[in-house]
Amino acid sequence: MLYFVPMSPFVGPRFPRSVLAACYAKRMMSTTIEEVASVLGVSVRGVRLRVDALRDVVAAHLRQGENNRILFDGDAVAVLRRMEELRKATGCSIRQAASRIREELAGNSTDAASQSESQPASSTDALQSENALLRDEVTHLRSEVAWLRARVDELTPLALPRPRRWFAWIRGRSVQGQAG
Repeated sequence: MLYFVPMSPFVGPRFPRSVLAACYAKRMMSTTIEEVASVLGVSVRGVRLRVDALRDVVAAHLRQGENNRILFDGDAVAVLRRMEELRKATGCSIRQAASRIREELAGNSTDAASQSESQPASSTDALQSENALLRDEVTHLRSEVAWLRARVDELTPLALPRPRRWFAWIRGRSVQGQAG
C-alpha cells in the first residue's frame, strides 16, 4: 500500500512514501521536522519526543538550519523510521523502543523467541490482573459520566434564563416609535 505525502517543490507535490524512505536512507538529504513527521505518520511533537528519546544516537545526524529549524539527514530519518516500526510491531513505548534501538546498534539484539522464553509466566498474570482492574475502572467511570450527564440535563433548565426571540425587542421599539 502506497501512502502519498506532501513534499517540497523540488520533489513534487506528491511522492510515494516507500520511495521517499529509500531516498532518505540512500542520500544525505536535509529534511525538516514537518517532513519527517509526515513520513513517520506522527505529529511534529511526536517526532520531538522520539528525537529526545534517541538524542545520543541521532545527535550527530541533526543540525540547525535557518531560524533554528532542526534538519535531519538520511541516517537520522532511517533510525527514527526503524524505531517507529519497532514500536508499532511490538506495542512498546517510545522509551522502550529507544532502548531496543540502542541494543540493535550496539549489536546486543536478541531474537524474539529467546525474549518470549525468558519472560516469566507471572508477568502475564500480572498484566491480566492489571487489565481487569483497568476494565473495572473504565466501567465505573462510564457510569459516573452517565450520571453526571443526567444531572446536567436536570439542572440546565434551572440555571439558564428562558430563551427570548431576537426580534421581539425590534418590534417593541417600532410600535413605540409609531405611537409617538
